[in-house]
This record gives sequence, structure tokens and C-alpha cells, in this order.
Amino acid sequence: FFLQLALPYKTQTTTHTHIMSSSDSDNDLFGEETEEERIARESRLKEEREKAEARAAEKEKKSRSSIIVEVSPEDIDVDLDKVAEVVRAKKIDGLEWGQKTEKVPIGFGLSNLRLIFTIVDAKVDSSMIDDIFEAEDLQGLVSSHRIASWNKL
Repeated sequence: FFLQLALPYKTQTTTHTHIMSSSDSDNDLFGEETEEERIARESRLKEEREKAEARAAEKEKKSRSSIIVEVSPEDIDVDLDKVAEVVRAKKIDGLEWGQKTEKVPIGFGLSNLRLIFTIVDAKVDSSMIDDIFEAEDLQGLVSSHRIASWNKL
């Protein structure tokens, strides 16, 4: 049994000397970046950054919540209109007070104050809302508060 190996045929090799022409130097893959290429790259990066910032701003604008809070007064004699005025005077970045304020009767002549507002989720959280109603200027006016509704818009 004979094993025959396939040997490659000897081919004729030629050496070509390649002289780089001026048109080949424009296609230099590992060379320095030209001024035009650098400017184009920087403008492309700036444009991409601006688009990303616009998307983030749009996302932030969309991530809003509508909240309804019921505030219980300290006693029957508390003026709920004054409580609403004091609460609405508090300004927080990302919080917008709604125009509607309701007095909800709960019994025995006592009413709760219902406030509606919207927040930007990235800027305002529940602890900030609690701080509004637990402030010193509302001591003696507000007994408690509760978030009745929190809906994503």
C-alpha cells in the first residue's frame, strides 16, 4: 500500500517593487488624521451629544406624575383656605400646583383638604412631598396628610 503525498508545484515567484504614488498616500490607513477629518469627527460627536441631550430632556419631560394629597386639619376651626394658601406658597423645582382645591367632608363638621399637583419624577420624590406638609409653618394647622393617588402621566 503506497501513500502518495501531494506536493505543491513549484511556482515561479517574482518580486514586484511597489512605488507609492500620491493617490496611494491619501488612503493611508495608519497615518495621521487630517484637519478636515478631525473637524468632521468633532462635529459628528457634537451632533450625537446634542441628540442624546434632546432625548434625555424629552424623556424627563415625559416622566411626570399627577398626585392627589388629602390633608387633615388639626381641628374644626382651622381655615382650610389658609392651609391651601400656605402649602401652595412652597416652591420646589419640578413641582407644579394644580388650580383645583377641594374640601372633602369626612363627618361631624370636619373636612379634609384635597390638593392636586404634578411633579417631574427625576426632580421630586415622596420625601420632598412629606417635607412640604410637615413644615413648621403648618404646625397647628395640619394634623396629617396622605397621598390619595399617584398616577404616572
